[in-house]
Amino acid sequence: MKDCKLLNNLISNYNENRLAPVYLFYGDYQHSAQILAEHILATSLTYDKEMTKLHIKNGTHPNFFFVTPHDKEITVDIVRKMTSFLQDTPIIAGWRVVIIHPANTMNVSASNAILKSMEEIPDKTVMILVADNIYNITATVLSRCQKIFFPYKTTAIESYIKENNSWINEVLKVFEKTIETQQLPNKDAINSLVDKVNIDTLHEVVKYFITQNIFQNLNTAHIWLGKYDKITNFANEALGKSLSPAHFITAIFALLL
Repeated sequence: MKDCKLLNNLISNYNENRLAPVYLFYGDYQHSAQILAEHILATSLTYDKEMTKLHIKNGTHPNFFFVTPHDKEITVDIVRKMTSFLQDTPIIAGWRVVIIHPANTMNVSASNAILKSMEEIPDKTVMILVADNIYNITATVLSRCQKIFFPYKTTAIESYIKENNSWINEVLKVFEKTIETQQLPNKDAINSLVDKVNIDTLHEVVKYFITQNIFQNLNTAHIWLGKYDKITNFANEALGKSLSPAHFITAIFALLL
């Protein structure tokens, strides 16, 4: 499996002392960050692997810090606690691991506060940001991470896309042309899509395009990442209203401009 290969490569990098100081795991990462943390801490300290797992799970491992949201967001106060952990002398000599999950719940203040820590990672320390996607993570934070995308396994939406490949490819081409030309498609193109597109699943298909990183044009992908929240919020609201398919698709394209 590809995600196992990615994880094995990371473990090999650790064994060869070639880990980057900061990683971002995104996509279908499952428990990859925790597995890597367990391996690092179990091999660099005197704990066995099962004991390491237990300490990580209970939050009692002295060389492990887990950053999680409070009231649905990671705040600057939480980041400051993590910074103190990094600045303190380790209780036990060896590697330390910080996991920030989900990293895309950091508010603006937390994102700003974490930058200094990311630039000054102590020796034998690795910070792993974990997120389903990267579109809510600030560009400055992203620029300081080595990004590793874990591909999604087969899902209902993936099966749906395979079964409806023809109209989805057509939508993708029109989306990319809209972004490249910065012009709305003409009425005939919209009506052609209306006859083929399943409106109920359009925003799920958009999400799949983003999370699978299948855009040919990187600039297109970046524009999607920046506007995805707005587009999906609109899609979710529109599906509950009596909005015609033509108006719905036109509005989606307009949000790209």
